[in-house]
Amino acid sequence: MTEAYIAKIPMPARLGHYAVHQSVYRVLNGRPLYRHFGDSVLAVSEEIPGSSVDYKPYAPKLFADDQLRFSLKADVSKSKSIKGKRGTRYDPILEAKSTSENLSYSQIAKEYGREWIENKSNECGFRVVEISKSDYEQIRFVRPNDQRQIRLTAIEFDGILEVTDVDQFRRSLVKGVGRGKAFGLGLLLIKHL
Repeated sequence: MTEAYIAKIPMPARLGHYAVHQSVYRVLNGRPLYRHFGDSVLAVSEEIPGSSVDYKPYAPKLFADDQLRFSLKADVSKSKSIKGKRGTRYDPILEAKSTSENLSYSQIAKEYGREWIENKSNECGFRVVEISKSDYEQIRFVRPNDQRQIRLTAIEFDGILEVTDVDQFRRSLVKGVGRGKAFGLGLLLIKHL
């Protein structure tokens, strides 16, 4: 595994998604993974953070069959291909809700989320043991420089996983899971049971 670093950066809770994105990219080098928690950001990067940031090496001790608590906020949107055009992203939870009026958003997110994370787990070196949380959120903001509307479909997962491939899993901790990484999604957080 390449070297990686973890940093906790003070960040006002009131900042919007794009302002947090800009702040993180101003103080960290490369393309870090990050997640905004209240008044701080936790970030993982393969490049040494700038001198204004307190950081430490990130190399958790991992073994095959380790069971770990995990937290992941991930973009679970899908892409529709249109012949002759670039594919468009869409919200599968919103689409499923339009055809399943008797199910709540949280019920759909729980079902779709489990399927999504189990599919991702195969390529990320782990197996899902338990999901205790799968909260759905639509993230919307306008990028100021070009007024482009950004829409992300996020599910925040908490649960327990089992490491199946240590090397793949380490890569996932540093490279992230799913899309939307530039906007605070995809950082897989773990804790030993």
